[in-house]
Amino acid sequence: MTHTTALARHLLAAATALAMTTGAASAQGTAASHGTARFSAADRTFTMKTAMANNYELVSAKLALEMATAAEHKTYAQHIVDDHTKVGAQLKAAVAEAAPSVVLPSSMDAKGTARISALRSAGSRFDAVYTQQMIDSHQEIHAMFQAYLDRKRANPGVKAVIAGAQPTVVMHLNAAKKLPTR
Repeated sequence: MTHTTALARHLLAAATALAMTTGAASAQGTAASHGTARFSAADRTFTMKTAMANNYELVSAKLALEMATAAEHKTYAQHIVDDHTKVGAQLKAAVAEAAPSVVLPSSMDAKGTARISALRSAGSRFDAVYTQQMIDSHQEIHAMFQAYLDRKRANPGVKAVIAGAQPTVVMHLNAAKKLPTR
């Protein structure tokens, strides 16, 4: 009887381990699909647009560090580089957690590319063109972020990044409005 009892205990332990493993795998599958389900097509579109806008801001700021004539523009541009590098990394991490298969673009959209071309050809008007682009861009980003924050089904991780970045967007917009336009 002891041999039978030991065998029964061993079989019960093996069955329990198998059930726990199967249950854990099922729970992981459910959690993974839940995380992916929470990253909707609208989240994907928003994060793609945001990444491309962020890339434009970084390229334009680096260009301003080289081409701007006023010290205020160079200081502003350095803040843009610092802040947009940080939020870009946060956005990338939030997207990687929510939807690991989604890769954010490292390029700009057509509008950003056109804006960079305008900056490169601005010559002595660089500071004025850069200032106006920063005002326009930050107004657009602010509106885009606000619309995302107002969505009830926005991805929580992405929404947290955007909520944290929104005050910086407003700060950049207000600072751009104060830049000299010589």
